[in-house]
Amino acid sequence: MRRSPRPALAAALLAAAALVLTACGADDSGAPAPAGTTSARAAVAWDPCLALPAELIRAAGFDPASRRADTAQSPAGGWAGCGWSDGTTALRVHAADEPAGDLPGTPDTVAGEPATRFTEGAFDCTLQLPAASGGAVRLRIDTRPSGPELGAPCELAHRAAAVLAPALP
Repeated sequence: MRRSPRPALAAALLAAAALVLTACGADDSGAPAPAGTTSARAAVAWDPCLALPAELIRAAGFDPASRRADTAQSPAGGWAGCGWSDGTTALRVHAADEPAGDLPGTPDTVAGEPATRFTEGAFDCTLQLPAASGGAVRLRIDTRPSGPELGAPCELAHRAAAVLAPALP
């Protein structure tokens, strides 16, 4: 009698989902992993999860309670990130102590400071700014194709960056 492959397939899918969720490094507290634990989250001098005040996140249009540690954009390490969401739009802020290097993008400005703007598609926009410490900060907006029309992702990124600029390094 031949056994059905469904239980094995279900177990494999569950294991893969757990691996993906673990690899993203998100946690509900938004705080860095405690010392002595293994995590993809980098220790940086300016951590957006700890440094960006709730009132600025709210003023930028996001719920401070939606904060999640975000390491998805930094697979090589060296970046710490945090993300917030309003249900249809997500804001991600990443910081690194080292310069990020030249990225293919368009020269831009944020709050009078030089920046680089780049996108990966029609529903995202990233603004990269140099940090005073010599590192870099990236602000990224991701929108859902089915979400309400709130503006182009780069317009939203500029609005969020203008609100957060006083707290950026």
